Amino acid sequence: MRSVAMIHGSIKGMGLTRRCDILAIREQLCEGGPVVYSRCCVIDELPEFPDGDYTASFRGHTVSMKKQGGLWLPSKDGVPASDEERYSDRGSESQSADGFLAILRKYSI
Repeated sequence: MRSVAMIHGSIKGMGLTRRCDILAIREQLCEGGPVVYSRCCVIDELPEFPDGDYTASFRGHTVSMKKQGGLWLPSKDGVPASDEERYSDRGSESQSADGFLAILRKYSI
């Protein structure tokens, strides 16, 4: 199931940290399975943050983001690093997570 979510989180980088609102695609392929957020984008203006690389944190997830030309852009892969780490050492669950991540990358979600 896929939906759009507005999430309260924080953005950090370039020596700055601030709470912010993040818009993301929330997806869960099967009931009870892991939730993955992709295409994350800060929707606050944050003019004090210069263009550059940042890390956004929300709901136990961490994603890389970039501010370029004053616009917030999602990371290139769009998959939260914490989801990969959370399932990387769990045997068959790891295989399911790897398959799930492959699907996300295949369809550029």
